[in-house]
Amino acid sequence: MERVLGAEHPDTLGTRSNMALVLDRQGKYDEALGIYEEVLNIRERVLGAEHPDTLGTRSNMALVLDRREKYDGALGIYEGVLNRMERVLGAEHPDTLRTRSNMALVLDRQGKYDEALGIYEEVLIIMERVLGTEHPDTLTTRNNMALVLDSQGIYDKTLGIYEEVLNIMERVLGVEHPKTLITKHYMDLVSNKQG
Repeated sequence: MERVLGAEHPDTLGTRSNMALVLDRQGKYDEALGIYEEVLNIRERVLGAEHPDTLGTRSNMALVLDRREKYDGALGIYEGVLNRMERVLGAEHPDTLRTRSNMALVLDRQGKYDEALGIYEEVLIIMERVLGTEHPDTLTTRNNMALVLDSQGIYDKTLGIYEEVLNIMERVLGVEHPKTLITKHYMDLVSNKQG
């Protein structure tokens, strides 16, 4: 691809990003970060620092840092990306909302439950209005809120959220969809903690 299209062609950069994604999923975080950094340098130079593809690359780097438990680094990147996304895409754009949710995930992992929950609550209000109550991103946000509540031992509220999400998922996605099964699994875990 590089030979035919060139190293800076959007398709070439997209392919390199996909390679980094695969390496990330294989747990090869340093290799993934290395590729993302190379792609980021080219995208910033060619597309600019505020282009959605550039911001997406930065977000992917933050995801890798999160998985490596480098939470402060991940949060720093997310904050920079969020500021740019709000300015370029708007506060209610799905990518902006996803970035805010990813920040909340990191805060949850750091034990900053109130802060994480506050972000999820704000994001959920916007998602329900903009995307709808049955959109996958909306349901994921609700599930993530339940995870924070579960971490705090607030099991009744956690179960209530899982039950509502599960009902929607079973109806919209089907009872055997992986996301439905994952939600059911988490709900069963919380039920066992209560019982």
